[in-house]
Amino acid sequence: MNANREIWLKARSDAYSDLEPKIRDLTLMAELARYHAVNAFGVNPPGETKEEHQEREIALFATVHLMDMVSDLEKAYDAERSKAATQAPVTGAAIFEEEGR
Repeated sequence: MNANREIWLKARSDAYSDLEPKIRDLTLMAELARYHAVNAFGVNPPGETKEEHQEREIALFATVHLMDMVSDLEKAYDAERSKAATQAPVTGAAIFEEEGR
């Protein structure tokens, strides 16, 4: 592994670390929105018009779908983070061996 690859891996690791709190916050807020949307929009109010029903269904669908998308993002983040963590640490000796020195 050359020095450029080592620098790239370190930068990538730092980038993932910087994103973690934002991804966790996003996941929590999406779950909160989904929970309240289901409670608020999941019941047919009496006298609801067809247009009101359609708007309620769209709002509910969008909120639940957003939660699914955020959950998928969090899972992808965790998988990449786990993959990066299992890579062997790069040492000076490994760099020389890989470069054939």
